[in-house]
Amino acid sequence: MSNMKELLKAAKILGIRGVNNQTPEDEVRRKVNEKLGNPETGIAGFDGQAEVDARTDAFAATVVKHGEEAIASQTGAVTARANNIPNLSPTGQWEGKRARIRRVKTGHNDMNGAIFNWNGWPCIVPIDEDVDIAWPILGIIQQCTGMQMEITQDEDPRDAARVHNTKHITYYDKYPFQYKGVTPGTEHLPESPWEYTLDMYVEEFPKYTVRMWRQLCVLWEISDKQAGVVPGIGPEEEMKLRNNAIHFALNIPQGADRPMRFRVRNEKRGDIGMEAKAA
Repeated sequence: MSNMKELLKAAKILGIRGVNNQTPEDEVRRKVNEKLGNPETGIAGFDGQAEVDARTDAFAATVVKHGEEAIASQTGAVTARANNIPNLSPTGQWEGKRARIRRVKTGHNDMNGAIFNWNGWPCIVPIDEDVDIAWPILGIIQQCTGMQMEITQDEDPRDAARVHNTKHITYYDKYPFQYKGVTPGTEHLPESPWEYTLDMYVEEFPKYTVRMWRQLCVLWEISDKQAGVVPGIGPEEEMKLRNNAIHFALNIPQGADRPMRFRVRNEKRGDIGMEAKAA
C-alpha cells in the first residue's frame, strides 16, 4: 500500500472532505495534519521534510489500523452481553464507566483530533464535540500538562552589582476540556479491571461460568499454561484452575471470610488510588 492510499483511507475515517486520488499527496498530508493538529514543520526546526512526512504517515497508519472505533463519539452506555464479563481492556469497545467531555477551543495550537494512547491503543478525541470516553482515557487527558518557564533577573538588595536569575514556572492543561459528568447509564459500571475483579472477589465471583473465567484470565493476561489448563480437562477442573490462577496473580487470599474480603478490596483500592468502598 502506498502512502497515498493509506493517507486517503485515514482522511475518510477522520471525516476529511474534498480529497481524492487526484489530490496532491502533500495536500492530503496537510489536511490530515490539520485535522489531528500535527505540526507541519520539523520539531524545533531540526527535522527535515522527510521526517515530518514520515510522522504524518505514521499517524495516518494508526488511524487506518484502528479505524472509526478509535475516534471518540457520543456512545452512551455500552454494557457487556449476558454471561460475559465487561470488556475493560484497551482493545475493542469499552464496557465500563465512561466520562462525557467536550474539548474546548483555545484558538492557540488546538489539536483538532488529539490522539491519546492507552497501553498502545489510540483514542482520537475531536475538539468542540460532546463525546463519551473510557474512564482510563479521562485520567490520561487530565495528566496532560504543559510547562512554561520565564526567567527574570532581580537585583541583589544587598549588592546592586549582583543579579539573581529567578525561574517562574507555570503549568497548564495541554488539552482543556469541559467535564460533563459520568456518561448516563454507566454510573454503576467499573472504572478499571481492578475495580471489577475486586468487586467480584468480594462476592466470590457469583454465577461465573467457564467462559467468564477464561475471559477474566485473558483480561489479566494469564495464559492457559500459567493457569495449568491442558486439553481434555473438564469444566469444573478448569474453573478451579483459573480461579486459583487469578487469586495467585493478583495476590488476593482464597477462602477468606466476607469481612476479610472487604478489607482486601479496600487495601487494593488504596494501592491504585481509589477510595475505600462501603460494604
